[in-house]
Amino acid sequence: MTYRVVFEVAFASDEDRTDYIASWEAGSEVIQTYPGARGTRLHSALGRNGVFAVAEWESKEARDAAFEAIRRDHGEDADRILGENGYDEQFGEVTLFATGDEIAAVPSIHA
Repeated sequence: MTYRVVFEVAFASDEDRTDYIASWEAGSEVIQTYPGARGTRLHSALGRNGVFAVAEWESKEARDAAFEAIRRDHGEDADRILGENGYDEQFGEVTLFATGDEIAAVPSIHA
């Protein structure tokens, strides 16, 4: 099963949105080099100037260990990669929706 973190970033401007997407991609590339990372996704927030972000991990413990290692390995750059509590709030208002383990899944028959 998978541990997920789901949050929204609401932007004050289109420029903030563009900058955030670039920052997210760069940070995600670093994060994905650590054990237990299973990918990240951004989704548009229809009718809103924001995005929904989903980060997937093997477990909460793997995520915590990766964030600790990133802080150790990247020093001052860790804040740029992770932001405060792992969410880069410099681009907009962040709302954490959920963190938790997957408890059930129904695979697509069209995959």
